[in-house]
Amino acid sequence: MGTIGHVVVNRDVRVPSGGVCILDGTDVRGSVIAEEEGALWAKDVSIRGYLIGSEAAWVAVGGATIGGGVVIRHTEEVPDEIGFDTNFVCAATIRHDLLVSGNVAPVAIGDSSICSAPISVARSVEVRDNLAEVLVSNNTIGRSLRCHDNTPDVSGEAGSNHVGGWRGKTGECRGL
Repeated sequence: MGTIGHVVVNRDVRVPSGGVCILDGTDVRGSVIAEEEGALWAKDVSIRGYLIGSEAAWVAVGGATIGGGVVIRHTEEVPDEIGFDTNFVCAATIRHDLLVSGNVAPVAIGDSSICSAPISVARSVEVRDNLAEVLVSNNTIGRSLRCHDNTPDVSGEAGSNHVGGWRGKTGECRGL
């Protein structure tokens, strides 16, 4: 397990296959990519690019400002190494989109059962094709919240997500 603390990183950060990376107060002036079977805990970070966990073992975001989008795809594990039983995105500002797709491990997005604070997404949130519980609550989303083809259906606190775009909330997230 490697930790990068309160420093400026002037390049992309890559978490290699099988590696565990903790970014703690780090200012990343590029993107953060958790490669296949890599694991990432980003807490109190600034990322100017994207945060991508595609086929990562697990992804945990607790306090972040992300200039690009966030992709959490095909996770198969939970971050029990750091004391959590679900992947999560909490207390974050995302300046583009958030995609949570194809995960077989649970994910919480701003939900108060795990998050101390929700997230704010400038554009859209899409939650699709997940085969584990996904909780979506208390978030502020600029354009749309789209949830479809998840087993079980996406759940969360009814009416708690605030969506500003004309498309609003669709699919399984309509009532959230």
